[in-house]
Amino acid sequence: MTAAYRVPKCFDDVEQWREYQKAWRLSKGNTKINYCNDCTPEFQHRMVVEQRCAHPRTNFEVKGGELIGVRPKEEGEGKRRRGFMLNGVLIR
Repeated sequence: MTAAYRVPKCFDDVEQWREYQKAWRLSKGNTKINYCNDCTPEFQHRMVVEQRCAHPRTNFEVKGGELIGVRPKEEGEGKRRRGFMLNGVLIR
């Protein structure tokens, strides 16, 4: 493992992240990994409360009978954002 290897905060450890990557590639091939696709509103809320959610603006939609997490396109990337409220928690 190199120092540049980054594990999203919503995963508990490197091993869990590696297992997720393997499962993604088995089910979706070599497409870009978007772990928010597999999130749920309940898990997202818990990660927001624990300040472990990197994409708290992810919305959930039913596509093909399956609940999918969809990240909104980020506006003003690199600009400082003032924050917003999500489920009673201030996100900055």
